[in-house]
Amino acid sequence: MKKIIQIFYLFLAVFTLIITGCQKESINPVTELAIDGEQKVISVGNNGIGIEFCLLNEQGEPATIFSEGENFRFHLVIKNNIKSYKTMYMPVGFGYGFIPDRFYVMNPQGDTIGRPFYFRGADYDLMKCFKMNKGENYVLDVSWTENRDYWHICNLYAHGSKNKPLPKGTYYISFEHNFCLRDFSLNFPEKAEELICTDILNFKINFEIK
Repeated sequence: MKKIIQIFYLFLAVFTLIITGCQKESINPVTELAIDGEQKVISVGNNGIGIEFCLLNEQGEPATIFSEGENFRFHLVIKNNIKSYKTMYMPVGFGYGFIPDRFYVMNPQGDTIGRPFYFRGADYDLMKCFKMNKGENYVLDVSWTENRDYWHICNLYAHGSKNKPLPKGTYYISFEHNFCLRDFSLNFPEKAEELICTDILNFKINFEIK
């Protein structure tokens, strides 16, 4: 009888461990999207900074499958969830982790197809950077066929690549990056440790043009 009770408690412990593991797995942030997966948005939070990344169809809905000739948009959301600061904003320069200059579309062989925009320098005016109070978002929407010639992303000058719609096929977008915010009351930080940053995060979206 004692042996049966021991076996029962051993089974119960293993079962609890399995259930706990499944629960932990279910709340892990999604950092890669499959073409036919139910999840359409990458969502992750780290060090008080929330990140969402997805592709939007022409109806403004997150998607991984698009019709031939349909345009799509890169949609990046950065949220200030840092509890210890009232106001933060994004620092100048990609070395300090504003947004990745890596929205490259690749084919399955890893060849670069193109990117929606590139940068043409900076004017170093910090006030052009978007101030983010606690709980506020910064949203970047850029079209694959972006045709704007000259506009600001923070204090950086962006230029659209004016791409044509992608032909039928499968593609992916993949990059790694650490996103950083800093206290608005501080002077521009000279050291990376003066910033609040996420860990290096890896993102990948697989998508298809049908």
